[in-house]
Amino acid sequence: MKQAEELDRTLENISGQHWAGRQPQTYMGERIREIEAQKLALEGSIQRNLEPYAQAICLHLCKKVLVKLPRELRDLVYEYIVTPDYIYAGPQYLTNTGSPCEIDQYAHFWNPQYVGEIMRIELAQMWYRLSLFYFWDRKRNLEVIERFMTYDRWGLGLKPYEHIARVRFDVGDGIIHHDNDSKRPRPCISEQYKAILTEPFKKLAQFRFPNRVQYLIRIHTLGSLENRCFRGDQLHKTLDEIIFQMKALQSAGHRFRVEWSEIDNLEFASKTCTLSSDAWLEEIRRVSSHEIDFLFIELTKPGYGAPV
Repeated sequence: MKQAEELDRTLENISGQHWAGRQPQTYMGERIREIEAQKLALEGSIQRNLEPYAQAICLHLCKKVLVKLPRELRDLVYEYIVTPDYIYAGPQYLTNTGSPCEIDQYAHFWNPQYVGEIMRIELAQMWYRLSLFYFWDRKRNLEVIERFMTYDRWGLGLKPYEHIARVRFDVGDGIIHHDNDSKRPRPCISEQYKAILTEPFKKLAQFRFPNRVQYLIRIHTLGSLENRCFRGDQLHKTLDEIIFQMKALQSAGHRFRVEWSEIDNLEFASKTCTLSSDAWLEEIRRVSSHEIDFLFIELTKPGYGAPV
């Protein structure tokens, strides 16, 4: 440490002489680079010598924490230490190995030589609880969700579904197809739209999450409102199906926020929204452009909803 301080003073003196014009510029530059290289090597040596000492002190402290504090208080400490990640949980996530942590990937508290194996496991559990997992690949979400929930990227024997508390996924991919039977093919809603919308919910429902999960759900109907793809009471039935899934989430103790990608400023939150397709339809009409308002007009005409 004293050597490092002496090198710092030498660099200050040389810089002072340089600015005072007492030494040639070429000589000063070479001398500065030489001392900086010495300082860098010395700092590396200090770090290597201090590391075993730091590991021992940290490990001793962590063992005391495990003995003295109950898990509830330890979790409060972990919440302060662990930085939440925004993880894109797609096919690539499942092909990678090793720690999935991104922001603090190289932090010393993930190293069992500093914190011990038990605390590392508890920290990883907290990371799952705080991080948001975005299942972004709508075409492959079912297989990704299936494997993700039991895939232990940490290699610690953890099951993600037992710890996660924040999930985002999108629904609606493949809901639109082109009606080629008509003389003028136009986009319309697939007859399988109910199954397409509900598949991710059913897959997630297979896992009984012990934590209260906050869901962010984005509905993608890919221009269906603007292009008048919904026919008859399809929009109303679509809302009925989505609301049925929201009621199931709410009854299981979870929370949600639903957004519709085609409509800006549209949000249905579990704390504030009414779980009724009529209420949601009214909100869609309220925030939509005039071009889309025809949906509300058509669907509220006398006879709407009558058996076909």
